[in-house]
Amino acid sequence: MARSAFVGRREERDRVARLVRGDPGRPAVALVTGDAGIGKTRILDEVRRASADLTALVGACLPLSESLPYGALTDAFTALTGPEGRPLLDRALARCAPFVRPQVSALV
Repeated sequence: MARSAFVGRREERDRVARLVRGDPGRPAVALVTGDAGIGKTRILDEVRRASADLTALVGACLPLSESLPYGALTDAFTALTGPEGRPLLDRALARCAPFVRPQVSALV
């Protein structure tokens, strides 16, 4: 399947790209919200495609009015529990305060 051209939403894409690039050596987090079908996933795909050195965790969740907390975080961190992602997760957790590891473990 051929990739379709990215039309419009360049300002939003560039804003997310600037945010996640941030300061070298410092992690950044972006929360992209909006109604279903407006192109959130496409914008993130375009940012990831243009930034080969970017490690992106992507998680989906119910609308913010729903009662399932941390759904997007659980979804995103679960991708790091496999053999390829585990070293990255371990390195990231090693840089965190000691209380963070059990909290992340509870999520995944």
